Amino acid sequence: MDDETFAAYLDKAFTALQTKQEILQTTYNLGSFEEYALDVDNRRIIFSGNATGRLVFDVLVIGSWAVETSTFLWGWADGTLPLEVRKHSERIKALYAITGIEIFQKDRFDADEAIALELSAMAVDVTGSLGFYRVPGDGFFRYLALEKVLGD
Repeated sequence: MDDETFAAYLDKAFTALQTKQEILQTTYNLGSFEEYALDVDNRRIIFSGNATGRLVFDVLVIGSWAVETSTFLWGWADGTLPLEVRKHSERIKALYAITGIEIFQKDRFDADEAIALELSAMAVDVTGSLGFYRVPGDGFFRYLALEKVLGD
């Protein structure tokens, strides 16, 4: 994929992500929850603490962006995650077949926060997910594709 085609693909994926995030907000009131619990082992995130009760999603771990080092680590390469979670995240590797760009094969690479968001947009696109959620950690942010609503 040449630079111009990649830029068009990224623009399409990012625009689609914005639309998906708006749908999550209007349909599920996603931004209104006061609390969340991430159950990485079972690939779930549970939102709670608003007037509508709980909201549960199946998730795919896209990756993590480290604040101090400005690096991105793909979920499929994160040794702190259970093997099944990493295997599930390998679906993102399809981005290499689509784009031919090496970062979709590297475990970790230099990236700023904007790139982490762009990677998330492309991951949501390639996996057909509903949107994404960014979870803060101790010195990093974990990016999750919200795959499907499970209810409560």
